[in-house]
Amino acid sequence: MIDVYIVHNNPEIEDIIWAVPTEVEPFFHFLDIDSKKDKSKAYKFKQHWGAKKNPFCLIEKDGKPVKAFYTESGDDAIKQLIKYLKNYD
Repeated sequence: MIDVYIVHNNPEIEDIIWAVPTEVEPFFHFLDIDSKKDKSKAYKFKQHWGAKKNPFCLIEKDGKPVKAFYTESGDDAIKQLIKYLKNYD
């Protein structure tokens, strides 16, 4: 099973991700850092992976991390994630 975790501060990101056609059907976990419900969980998640900026994306397969996309790298983490999911084997 593939899990995709996305920490963001823009609700439009969820619509963008849902519109991406992929060969696999990942289970998406969206954590909106600006919402009261997700704020604490989002900060803990980002802290665990050493991410400071939003958005931050992580792909896990069978509970093991496969790939992480950091905004700190200078690239758009969401575009990197979409490209990765479209080409996922």
